[in-house]
Amino acid sequence: MKIEIINSLNFAKLPRVAQQINDVKKGKSDELWLATPHSDAHKIISELGLNPSQVFDIYTQSYFTPIDETKGIWWTDLDVPVGAQIVVNQNWTKSVTLLGHEIARVNWYEASQRIVSDVDWLDNNQQIDYKDVYRRDGSLFSRQYYSENSFLQIDFYNNSGSDICVRECYFQGKCNFVLANNQKFQSPESYIAAVGNRRSDTVFNIAEMGREIHFAPKHTQLSLLDSVLDDNSRIYGNLETLLKSDQDKISNVLVSASSYEILKKAGLPLNKVSIAK
Repeated sequence: MKIEIINSLNFAKLPRVAQQINDVKKGKSDELWLATPHSDAHKIISELGLNPSQVFDIYTQSYFTPIDETKGIWWTDLDVPVGAQIVVNQNWTKSVTLLGHEIARVNWYEASQRIVSDVDWLDNNQQIDYKDVYRRDGSLFSRQYYSENSFLQIDFYNNSGSDICVRECYFQGKCNFVLANNQKFQSPESYIAAVGNRRSDTVFNIAEMGREIHFAPKHTQLSLLDSVLDDNSRIYGNLETLLKSDQDKISNVLVSASSYEILKKAGLPLNKVSIAK
């Protein structure tokens, strides 16, 4: 089985990521795995023309299924404290007020007939205390806790929004560990890699060299079919580091014949490099 892993659906239009998605659609790859949870994933997957059953959310460890957007939270149906009101301000922002004080700010999905996407609940100092993020079907996607406008904790919920699947814990604005399935992981990347490492019969493919290198499971292939050069016509620094290292997560770097010659001329180790057929 061949699985394409991408960092986020937010990068679906990047040429290499678009190629990964297209390979799944054409059957060249079996599945698409998402490393970063996305509250509007169902909508984006549909717009990309992907079969939801072929798209896997690594955080919740579940495949996507169609959702009923008619069950989304209409902005006036949002659950608020007794006596509170939801109002549209003159600048078209939305607020929840209680006894004349703003206690929350409400956002809704674009072109969704005012279906709630997220709510910032405010503390007495008008700073965000926590944020509830919803999917288009009204299920709770995540709850984000803040202290002085910095993350303290993010809880990600299952598809029904009833149970916490993953908890990210932060210190000084950085995620310093992840809790999932009664296990503790040093980072989101180590959790993502651990999920992938359970699939020993799988070849994973990545096509970008940012965060992808850090969350890549074992038996991962890096496909750089367009070029190995950056905008300054230099070999990607991350690629040089990768080829010179003794790490074994990324076992194969797939390049074009011309890129292979560039790497060879640069004197870089080629034991992990192969030419795409």
